Amino acid sequence: MEGAYRAVVEAPGAARPKSIAAELEVSPRTVTSALNLLSDAGLVRWDRRGAVVIEQVDPATAAERARAAAEERERIEESRIEMMRGYAETSRCRRAFLLGYFGEETGERCGNCDTCESGHADAADAGSDASGAFLPNTPVSHEEFGAGTVMDVDGDRITVFFEHEGYKVLSREAVEERGLLEPR
Repeated sequence: MEGAYRAVVEAPGAARPKSIAAELEVSPRTVTSALNLLSDAGLVRWDRRGAVVIEQVDPATAAERARAAAEERERIEESRIEMMRGYAETSRCRRAFLLGYFGEETGERCGNCDTCESGHADAADAGSDASGAFLPNTPVSHEEFGAGTVMDVDGDRITVFFEHEGYKVLSREAVEERGLLEPR
């Protein structure tokens, strides 16, 4: 990573992954991955000519910031996998679950999905029962997780997508009693 960043900084103009890969004797794919992490860290930007440095830092700092960006990306991806696992295991209307995942009002049970047709869709969980300050698409902040957006309010749970942490399912009771979320 440090070598890729050093090569980008030292490149005249925009750096191209192929030329950096040849210089470092690694694959262009490895260099592109490193440059994408540097982009996620806000150190380089891509344009039609290649990667351009937008913030000068030393290579060790660049590598650390790229590692932090990679960890953030991994947390978000893991939270998405957990949400899909929740979809597969849900006992509520699948349409309502998907609408909640995308931050939409869920309304009534669809009556067409497997859980609705089998009669297993939880009546209490059929659609959002959002009320108060935490309606879907409400921007919020959390002391530990930072800025986020309410995606779904379902019974005793509030699902929030945090920009740097991914999806978190929070206890509605804990949120309300301890003031864990503040509307932004």
